[in-house]
Amino acid sequence: MMHVGQTLSKSFQAEIKPNCEMLMKIFENIRFLGHQGLPLRGDGDERDSNFIGLMNLRGINDARIITWLHKKTNKYTSKDIQNEILDVLAAEIIDDICSELKEARFFSMMADETTDAANKEQVVFVMLWVNSSTLEANEDFVGLYEVSKYCGRHHYVAYSMKHVLLRLQLPLLKCPGQCYDGASNMTGMRAGVATTIRAEENRALFTHCYGHSLNLAANYAIKEVKDALDMTHELSKLVKLSPGRGAIFDRLKSEIAPGTPGMRVLCPTRWTVRANSLQSVLDNYQVLHDLWEESLKYVTDTDMKARIIGVRSQMGTFDHFWRVQLVVLLLTHVENLSKTLQSPTLSAAAGQAIARQTVATLKRIHSDADFSLFYKKFLLEKEKHGNGIGDSVLPRHGDGHQSVFK
Repeated sequence: MMHVGQTLSKSFQAEIKPNCEMLMKIFENIRFLGHQGLPLRGDGDERDSNFIGLMNLRGINDARIITWLHKKTNKYTSKDIQNEILDVLAAEIIDDICSELKEARFFSMMADETTDAANKEQVVFVMLWVNSSTLEANEDFVGLYEVSKYCGRHHYVAYSMKHVLLRLQLPLLKCPGQCYDGASNMTGMRAGVATTIRAEENRALFTHCYGHSLNLAANYAIKEVKDALDMTHELSKLVKLSPGRGAIFDRLKSEIAPGTPGMRVLCPTRWTVRANSLQSVLDNYQVLHDLWEESLKYVTDTDMKARIIGVRSQMGTFDHFWRVQLVVLLLTHVENLSKTLQSPTLSAAAGQAIARQTVATLKRIHSDADFSLFYKKFLLEKEKHGNGIGDSVLPRHGDGHQSVFK
């Protein structure tokens, strides 16, 4: 239906058309930045924001955009308009997800809490469902909700989840499963989120997140050799946080081990992605040893010199080299399992089967035959470094030191 103003005035119609075209370009720019995960405004002057920069870039081939930006009013580029357009785009995506979820026979809910850059606790909601016609598994992110109250957080999270279902017009009766981590406010027997949801829908069975369970198991399994991880974190900081030592490291690596990858920072929270970081230490063991020797020639700060001497001393011990080798062996299997469990098409039965295979592999490694093979490989690696690594020393009785061979 044509606007009455368009019927009465051709000049009004001619004015509306370019405005609509510019508004569509604004939509396209915001959609592009949102799809790339880029901030629209940033921390600096709004005139230097990504959004305005993209508009100016497109204005090179379309002078009308530059003319539009020079307008004093009615430009539709304010931060309020940008947020409103983002809300419109988000609503469109949610509507598409909702239409597919309504056609699914069942769905499950997955939620996790995280802290954003503003130090506010957010709850992430994900819906899991299977396409009835293609039997294809899907995982769809449907929103973030701020947990504003510390006390009674489980009630607020449960309320937020029910609000999401209400907004998507999805009945709780179609939800046979829920998945969270093992935090008490999520899985508490009396007042956890899982218990609160099951009070309304008893068939909504709770499943402890496989990835989180694996992370906890890895944490518990290698806690006896945690000092190897602490040392890896310390030496990675010494290399990565100093441009001078970083440049020396790159030079030494190009001379001693040109084909090996560089140092990788140790993940501070996830134990299941640390194998590559520890392996990078083994690949660059001689490079790091030479780095500490060369760094001590110019370091004048007493505290920094003590840190470097401490790292060099620890890397020269039999225990540390042994522990790093052992942890890499264990975490490599754990990391492979973690990557497999993250597949969106993996079924629960297949995930359990793969987990059992990993456990069987780790048990086999614990046998005398496999330990002998590992020890022979370890000695060969030790010989490559000559006298750089000391020999094994048995702990003295009663000194409280636990054997690394335990």
